[in-house]
Amino acid sequence: MVQIWTDEICSKLTKELVEANKPFKYIVTCVIQQKNGAGMHLAHSCYWDAVSDNVVTAKWPNDRRKAPNARMTCFVSVYGVAY
Repeated sequence: MVQIWTDEICSKLTKELVEANKPFKYIVTCVIQQKNGAGMHLAHSCYWDAVSDNVVTAKWPNDRRKAPNARMTCFVSVYGVAY
């Protein structure tokens, strides 16, 4: 199911971003990891125009107290690059 979920998350986010009709190219990434005690680290390195380009990363669950029984973690990053 994880492959389906990651594909759906990326597709839906990209579609909504494109429908916003802003002058950006978008890159959407999604990582879903099973919670089994292993560590996870994400890093970004970009060479771009810091004034007009940006990246946003979100993690779910973002608060363990709200989802104490979650068996997975999802990281989504959206890059917006002006054209």
